[in-house]
Amino acid sequence: VLGGRVVGIVEAKKLTLAMRLSLRELLSPKITVRPVYDYEKFLGKKAAKSRKPSASNFVNWDIALGSEYIHHAFKELADNEDWARALPELMSDLTSLLQDVLDLMAELNGASRLSDLSYIRQPSIAKHEQNSDLYDWTALINLLRDAWAGSLRDNPARAVQEASRWESIDYPLFRRMVFYAMAVSDIYSPQQQIDRLLADEGYWLWTVETKHEVMALIRAKYAAYPQAEAAVLEKAILDGPPTSLYRTDVAPEVLTRVMDLAVLEKLQLFGTALSEEALARRS
Repeated sequence: VLGGRVVGIVEAKKLTLAMRLSLRELLSPKITVRPVYDYEKFLGKKAAKSRKPSASNFVNWDIALGSEYIHHAFKELADNEDWARALPELMSDLTSLLQDVLDLMAELNGASRLSDLSYIRQPSIAKHEQNSDLYDWTALINLLRDAWAGSLRDNPARAVQEASRWESIDYPLFRRMVFYAMAVSDIYSPQQQIDRLLADEGYWLWTVETKHEVMALIRAKYAAYPQAEAAVLEKAILDGPPTSLYRTDVAPEVLTRVMDLAVLEKLQLFGTALSEEALARRS
């Protein structure tokens, strides 16, 4: 059904309002539920009661879209020039749909401003071999990425506007979208990139929620940073991640070792473009 309706939209050459609404209906998220496991049976009564209260204590839920086989349908359109031209017109709709997905997750305690686990469902915003088609809703990430790329090519001001909108949507997935946009374009200045990386006391620089896109951004852009911005980022990395990112019951020596490894991992991205202090720390 989806494939046929999308092909019809593409063949029409121009997206009317009715077509956009039809496609949005097909891509709208909904909650699916399944019976929950009997945790008392598998964990014991005491352990089951100690689990944090959550909707998942009562049902297993997931997010589906209004039509199935979404990934397959859009892969068939990947080389269609008419679809490529139409896709940027859907960019705002796709942002809204993806926000709807995360808002539904948040209602079920599955997403928050600091964690949405999107990096597990889709490890990379960019095309990557680790990405899978296991979750239909992650097709929205791919579509939005490609719509934004088309807009950046044909209407850069519109792409800048949409990236600014992403910054106002308070979920890690949209932070990842912004970092991706920074890595593949020049619409953010080095100072703006540093400001976003170090926001919330450096949380986004270090959290696993945004790790892939942060590493890609540093790898792509650090060499071109002016000395002042490069020094600020280097110092933030040498200072290490905030202890608030880690469990409070970890032994101090273990925590120190984990934090040192996190610092070294990022310093490896810089090659030799480091201060003497950083080079010494890396070695």
